[in-house]
Amino acid sequence: MNSLLTYLHKCNDFMGEIEIDQAFIDYREQMKWKFHQGDRTDEQFTMDRDCLIIEYSMIQFALASPSYNIAYDVGIRVYNALVDIKVVTERGYWNIKKYPGKPDKKEWYVENVKAGLLTHYAFYRYKNRPTRPLIPGDKVSFNLLEVSTARDVLSNTVTSIENPGGWYYEVKK
Repeated sequence: MNSLLTYLHKCNDFMGEIEIDQAFIDYREQMKWKFHQGDRTDEQFTMDRDCLIIEYSMIQFALASPSYNIAYDVGIRVYNALVDIKVVTERGYWNIKKYPGKPDKKEWYVENVKAGLLTHYAFYRYKNRPTRPLIPGDKVSFNLLEVSTARDVLSNTVTSIENPGGWYYEVKK
């Protein structure tokens, strides 16, 4: 069966070990608007944006279409999929944080699904997680852990104890 999961596994295998170039560093800075820094240090904020390497590489290799909407990261036309890419830590959780004074992020995701602006989540993990922001010449690779519909993921989130008002999703391994 040819599925989005199979396709994304093939894409990940094709991309293999990705070498960071200056064009990605520029992209990471250009896409800063997609992220909320919150209480993260500048270094942590940059490291969290390093996850953009997956969407950047998929677009560069013409494996996916770029997104011009904050609701999703890449489009995969053959599957009619609007995919939000998430990179999780070894713990295997995707956190939907609640920031003081900001609207409910889970509700925002739900509204994007209802509006047809988000159809799937793809969860990845670094094979060797960097300990500093990526620079040209660095090499990174990922394991694809799960691809699920956005509806399924959002309906299986659990209230976070660590982040009052927030949520988390336990990624299938």
